[in-house]
Amino acid sequence: MTVTTAVVGFGGPDMAYVGELYESISRSPPGIEARKLLIEHYMSVGNEWLEGALDEAKKLQGLAPTDLDVARFLKVLEKKPEPPASEDKAFETVSTSSAQAGGQDLENFRYMARAISKHGTKRPDLTSGKPLGDLDDSQRELVTGYRNIRAKATHVLGNLLRLQALQKMAGLPPSKNIAKVHIMVDGDNSVTYRGMRPPGSARSVARNVRNKPKEATDLVIIDLEDMIRWVRAPYGTPSGASIDSIRDALVTRRSAIESVLPDELKFHCELGFMHVEHEHLERNYINDETMLGDEIKDIPRADFYVTEDNYAWSMGGT
Repeated sequence: MTVTTAVVGFGGPDMAYVGELYESISRSPPGIEARKLLIEHYMSVGNEWLEGALDEAKKLQGLAPTDLDVARFLKVLEKKPEPPASEDKAFETVSTSSAQAGGQDLENFRYMARAISKHGTKRPDLTSGKPLGDLDDSQRELVTGYRNIRAKATHVLGNLLRLQALQKMAGLPPSKNIAKVHIMVDGDNSVTYRGMRPPGSARSVARNVRNKPKEATDLVIIDLEDMIRWVRAPYGTPSGASIDSIRDALVTRRSAIESVLPDELKFHCELGFMHVEHEHLERNYINDETMLGDEIKDIPRADFYVTEDNYAWSMGGT
């Protein structure tokens, strides 16, 4: 099983992703693989969604009682969690080699307490300075909430490490969420998460195109560019994907969007794909230069067009 997840961070799961999984289950019952992805996504969100993950795992057990993945999900989800760390301390994982993470007993995972570091950051320090009693109500609420998030993140990190060990023993790709949760534990908010979650559903893109027909081509281009970023580095981890595999992913994405668009709007998918190939995928054309001697790669988007015979034109120069 290839495990992939969609992450929105604290607050809840990616409902567009969840909706697509349920749609996949309904189209191809019993949808064993889609159900596994749903369970893993709920587990990655954590908190109250762990109960939902457990419910789904039990349903899946009824459908596939001998499936090893189901047994591993249940082993993690039915394990009684340890209480979260105290509000005044954050915890960091002791360095562990990849060999230990893959083959050693789970009891090897240990945490050591330390005061939350404030070095190397320009943001206000929310964990030191004035005692809580010297802060006003809004400041006290902010500091307490910040500490609670850090403590909960530590608890989630422990669960993810246990899941990672099980995944490695089963030969499955590890969860992509550990690095992001570890950042929360360390209190480092200097990292931006843009591009670290998968694109939304094709239906949502098509809905935006229908609602904003004047911006349709640009909306398709933005979505395809998001898909390129996602294929190249899912969850921020470089995949090493080739140009051909990226192009294949874009063709699939384009087809999915077209399938839910009315006929009069489908051409925007063709135009958007044309521009993305020109700007990002090193597309080869019959001609290397325009009639005015300009290189094809330098033609601006507003002037660029490709005819059916694969000849690239600069409409501004015709």
